Amino acid sequence: MIITNTLLQNQIDQNALTSFVDQLYSSALKPKLTNLNHAIRIITAYDNDNLIGFLALYHNKSFPTYLIIGNFECINNVDAAQALFLASRAKTSELKCTALVGPMNGSTWHSYRYSLHARPPFFMELIHQHYYIDLWKKCGFEDMAQYQTNFEELNESYNQPNAINALSERGLTTRNFDKNQVERDLNILYNFCMDVFSQNVLFSPISYDEFQGLYLPILQYFDETLIDFIFDGEELVGLFFAVKDHYNPKQVIVKTLARNPDQKYKGIANIMSAIFCTKAYQMGFKTMLHAYFHIDNNSAKVSTNYGGRHYQSHLLMHSKL
Repeated sequence: MIITNTLLQNQIDQNALTSFVDQLYSSALKPKLTNLNHAIRIITAYDNDNLIGFLALYHNKSFPTYLIIGNFECINNVDAAQALFLASRAKTSELKCTALVGPMNGSTWHSYRYSLHARPPFFMELIHQHYYIDLWKKCGFEDMAQYQTNFEELNESYNQPNAINALSERGLTTRNFDKNQVERDLNILYNFCMDVFSQNVLFSPISYDEFQGLYLPILQYFDETLIDFIFDGEELVGLFFAVKDHYNPKQVIVKTLARNPDQKYKGIANIMSAIFCTKAYQMGFKTMLHAYFHIDNNSAKVSTNYGGRHYQSHLLMHSKL
């Protein structure tokens, strides 16, 4: 018989959760439990005193009608997953929620989305069991938002000089993120993200301190030459943010390609791409992933323009009440 428990923060045995993850992923990369301190409840499922699954519940004030499910880990058993989701539904009436949404560890600033295809994970991709999508769908979840990662083989054909001239003709300048000026550049990056990403699916604003807390611990994994800023005077108007794939050192991953939405900056995403692809090829990278763009985003067009082809699909799901 499966028994579920709904726990408050001070009732969580995180060692037990971590031990369960270690067993579930005994021969593979393991996911990290993140943002548990912002969960309103942790729900666990047991069978004869054996932990067989758990999840974290979040209630984000930016989209209060959704009860968010994150840090989901479970054996491949529909009854176990259904027990966790039924216990989650019991909280929705209290919070006046109309749907369960996930996977998302509280907000889009943390890990979210499942990947569809059985491919080796790339660096910073959410690690999860391959059967989770099927498990969620058998429990009544449907697609809410679709994302895609494209793959491209880099070559010498990109026209960087013309691209740089095109920036100059518009009065725009470019430079890299500067780790010697971390406070300054993180602040510039924060203000740009709060503005440009505000229309993204399930965007929620965070404070600068929270933003800094997310990025400072992982700066060690970033190569500042792979982060390009485009400025109009003192204003950041374009961002090309990439990171080395530490699982595949000859591959670079584009995490963010964005520009100020003003029409005067139309076309600079293609210019940024030409500059970056030339640089990445010259640095010795052989392949590039353009990761996690929403399938309706303009980034999809830019990726296709530069030879990107479909590599991986990702899903955010919901279950309406």
